[in-house]
Amino acid sequence: MQCHDLQEWLAILISTYDLVVRLDERWRHAVFEKLEVHDPAVDREISDLFTRWKHAATIMERRIRDFETKQFDVDHAAALRKRLHEVTSLLTPDREFFTGQALVDLRDDAIDQHRRGQTIEYGAT
Repeated sequence: MQCHDLQEWLAILISTYDLVVRLDERWRHAVFEKLEVHDPAVDREISDLFTRWKHAATIMERRIRDFETKQFDVDHAAALRKRLHEVTSLLTPDREFFTGQALVDLRDDAIDQHRRGQTIEYGAT
């Protein structure tokens, strides 16, 4: 019975994540299309939803591991883990997420191109 309950909670968590992602996408699309005025408070609320989801998913992932160590197959465990990885990346501040020499090289190349006049102004055609 515990495994069945775990599977139900897992399905709820996955569905909830997908709903929050759709909410975020619709909000960003509406702002981009100028159907809504950007409100940082809405961004914070959506970020808070992702943060709360991550907390619950982290607990669930530990429970999944417990079941897996007992040789149980947990349906959709990979789907939860994929979403947990996505939300972790999404919630990581840019200054921590975008690191590494490859990114530094791209940045430096872009700056050099701009200085040589090889770029166009944003929004120019």
